[in-house]
Amino acid sequence: MPAHLPAKALLLFILASSFLFPAAHEGGPAERLRLVPHYTVGESLYYQFELHTNTAGHASGSITDPEAASHLEQSISVLVRLEVVSVEGENGGGPGRVRLRATYEKSAVSSKSDAFDTQQAAIEEQYRKLEGHSIEFTIEPDGKLTDVQGLREAMPNEASAANARDMLAGISFGASLPREGVEMGKKWTTERPIPAAPLAGLVWRAESAYLRNEPCRSTVSTAATGDEMCAVIVTRFQIVQRKAGKDPTPDDYRRNGLHTSGKWTGTGESLSSISLRTGLVTSTTQTGDEAIDFTVTSNRSGSHMRYAGRVRTESNIALVPAPAAR
Repeated sequence: MPAHLPAKALLLFILASSFLFPAAHEGGPAERLRLVPHYTVGESLYYQFELHTNTAGHASGSITDPEAASHLEQSISVLVRLEVVSVEGENGGGPGRVRLRATYEKSAVSSKSDAFDTQQAAIEEQYRKLEGHSIEFTIEPDGKLTDVQGLREAMPNEASAANARDMLAGISFGASLPREGVEMGKKWTTERPIPAAPLAGLVWRAESAYLRNEPCRSTVSTAATGDEMCAVIVTRFQIVQRKAGKDPTPDDYRRNGLHTSGKWTGTGESLSSISLRTGLVTSTTQTGDEAIDFTVTSNRSGSHMRYAGRVRTESNIALVPAPAAR
């Protein structure tokens, strides 16, 4: 059966973090800007992640829980310290392999629901216990996340671990950007599959544009370097199904004797501010809406479960100063 739906609402947050665009240098309005990450071994970066989700929906059919929540509001706040462990293979202005360590400095979650949900309560407890846990991972030149260590210890729940991994993978978005660089006023498109969705072929299709340069929105002081300038990137995205008209049952559902059908749509927009001097994302804000209506049916017994609902998300990502020593 599909993973817990409120946890799936974090997919929008995963996408929000996927717009941690690394940049390289500033060019004139007519020049192309190559968005290439540059890391220094030993440096530490602090990012604050804030997510608020509002989920409303209900399940029906022969497999239902009459006491399940139909409305959930959840707020998650996470402060992560990223330490650069190693950098190798960087040449010609292009990215190399980067080894990072992510430590959860602070983690808080609060929820409001019209019913008690044991699975959601367990997920909340995991977030509360995240503080002090570290995860190490490598970002390959193509942006893929490899050699992840410590994730299962920090997030034993499978759905939560997948969400955490995808959030970390978001900082390697550069692999999806045009290799020749971006030009002010020009647009480009990207696609990202939606993992673990109950319908096959679902992707986030995004159209991005480099709007302008302006003072960075980071809360990090720039007194030592003067006013920090950033490139502003706007992205409008939607959920589409690439295999429309075909059986949308994912392979893992089919292997377990299940059939799925229905629709999952969504739209949203994000605005990112990327330092032209350091290539670091200083802030990202995003809003999004999802409409979900799918049915899962057992091929063996004919029993089924239908879920229909809507998810509204608001998220913020910010580069923040290192916390004061205690």
